[in-house]
Amino acid sequence: MIKIWKDKWIPRRWDFKPFSPINTLDADTTVTALINQHDGWWNIPILKENFFQEDIKAIYSIPLGDLQTPDCKIWALHYSGKYSVRSGYNFIQELSLNTNIQINGIQPPLLRGAGTSTPREPNRE
Repeated sequence: MIKIWKDKWIPRRWDFKPFSPINTLDADTTVTALINQHDGWWNIPILKENFFQEDIKAIYSIPLGDLQTPDCKIWALHYSGKYSVRSGYNFIQELSLNTNIQINGIQPPLLRGAGTSTPREPNRE
C-alpha cells in the first residue's frame, strides 16, 4: 500500500511527495483513504482538508483505475515504470543540469569533454 506522507506517488518532475504538511491524516495513512469507495474517484473534501491547492491539482490529475487491483510502486522516469541504471543516470544528469547541484563523480552534461580537444586552425585557402 502506498503511504501518503512517506512514499513518492504524486506526479511531479523532482519531488513526488506532497508539499502539504501532515494535517488530520495520520503519518501512516495510505492513498486509498483519499478515494471515495462509493464512486471510485478522489474524495475532494478530504483532499481540501489535508492538502495545498498545488498538491490537490497534481493528485486530481492521477487517473484512478480498478480499485480492486493492489497498488504498486513504479519508476516514474521511464515509460516502462521499471528502474534501470541508464534511466537513473539520465535523471541525475538532468537534475545536475537543471538545478546546478554538484554530485561527486558526475560531470555536468554541458561540460563533458570541455578543454580536452585542440582547437582547429581556420582554413586559409
